[in-house]
Amino acid sequence: MIVLFADGDDNASLLLTDLHDSRLPHSQLHIFIKSYPIMALQVLTVDDLEKFRVQLLTDIENLLNTKQPKKWLKTQDVMELLGISEITLQNLRNRGQIPFRKLGGTCYYSAEEIDDYLTKSKYTSL
Repeated sequence: MIVLFADGDDNASLLLTDLHDSRLPHSQLHIFIKSYPIMALQVLTVDDLEKFRVQLLTDIENLLNTKQPKKWLKTQDVMELLGISEITLQNLRNRGQIPFRKLGGTCYYSAEEIDDYLTKSKYTSL
């Protein structure tokens, strides 16, 4: 249990009482907070803390579920994005029109470079 009270000198004291520790029944620890004016007292209930916990977990889950745009695309992604076949994509790679990196037998394309290619070839056919 935590109790906050004020003394006559406008200082606040915090009383921490551990009633759940069977080894130290009713043990108390006094912490004095000096030189701070007493402000309005706000009481937090267990229900308030539970609501805060639920809201915090919901916010974290929403952040984790927010999809970030892919930085690297695989061959299938680029084919779908450009609406081309695998052979056409291979020809674009061979001619150096679309840069790529190969790692472990898989071709990766920078999403930014694909976007640049689309911008450059906006008025020309593939």
